[in-house]
Amino acid sequence: MHLAPQDILVTASVDFDDWVSARAVEDVTARLQTAIKSRYPDVHNLYIEVQSEQAFAASRNASPIQVVGSAAH
Repeated sequence: MHLAPQDILVTASVDFDDWVSARAVEDVTARLQTAIKSRYPDVHNLYIEVQSEQAFAASRNASPIQVVGSAAH
């Protein structure tokens, strides 16, 4: 998502096999961040969410969030 001409937001949902250690997940996540930001310098905000394939599917099928009330004062 372009936030400004030289400011891009990237979000990713990543699934690892269940046997992969937390240390390996951290290492891969760090390498992904480094690779993406070095190849695409306009990416200033990068969010990588590690979740299972089932959790991702459930979140895609969940009801949208409803905002109650008003932000206007």
